[in-house]
Amino acid sequence: MPEKDPHNLSVFHTVLSLVLFGIGGVLRHAQKLIEGKPFNIGEFIFEVISSLFVGSVFYLILRGVGVGVAELTSVWGLKLKHHPCSK
Repeated sequence: MPEKDPHNLSVFHTVLSLVLFGIGGVLRHAQKLIEGKPFNIGEFIFEVISSLFVGSVFYLILRGVGVGVAELTSVWGLKLKHHPCSK
């Protein structure tokens, strides 16, 4: 069993955040498809990249001010709770 390294947990949380922010872009595009807009690959890529960018900036700001893991988990829940597709 590998030794526990606090850096590994930090990398895990960063990757988990990026995955969740990317899923936010996919859900936003899915909402547009449900509303009746035709599928456009360029718009899909833009939605995912813009969601990743905004989420990453938000994540880095929170990490910079010293927000802990419990607070980040609550932010993920808040983001998913208020996402337009969660209604």
